[in-house]
Amino acid sequence: ITFEKTKELLELGIKVQFETKRLTKKGNRIDVIISASCIKKVNDEISKLIVVLKDNTEQKQAKKELKLLNRKLKHEATHDPLTGALNRRAILDILSKELIRTKRRNTKLSIGLCDIDHFKHINDKYGHQVGDDALCSFVKVMQNTLRPYDLLGRYGGEEFLLVMPDSTVSAEQGVYERLRTKIADHQLATRSGGINITVSIG
Repeated sequence: ITFEKTKELLELGIKVQFETKRLTKKGNRIDVIISASCIKKVNDEISKLIVVLKDNTEQKQAKKELKLLNRKLKHEATHDPLTGALNRRAILDILSKELIRTKRRNTKLSIGLCDIDHFKHINDKYGHQVGDDALCSFVKVMQNTLRPYDLLGRYGGEEFLLVMPDSTVSAEQGVYERLRTKIADHQLATRSGGINITVSIG
């Protein structure tokens, strides 16, 4: 890269600047910004090259951390902090877009409201922390059963919204029944041991 940029500098005679990596005397690889420019004689002949290397490691690291922070903030803005499922605003936003897309492409879309049966009983019997564990385990089972492009969002409390684009079979005969059976047959992992629940989907 340095050779190409030097060639560009000598041919065009204008300042060039680029990022690259260099080794320090101690053998550490650092990110640097190299700026190079020409000093010319009166006859326009290049007499000297001025090259400045600026250590860019900290700025590069700060950019990387900022990018990660932005990604984290974006995730937090669209996901339920307890279960990790999409939050209400995000799932409704996706639903709105999918309805438009479905209408435009004349495809099918399944929308299911999923409610954990008698969830208050779990909180009353085992406590709210176990109830929270049950919700998290429930979401994991659901996400492992759904197709990669199906979406699950926490609508509120123990209610979850399913948005399934490009559905080819009746939801009642297909995926909803499969999900309902899967949950009924599965023990949800909690701090008080496995808990059995059932769900209603409509």
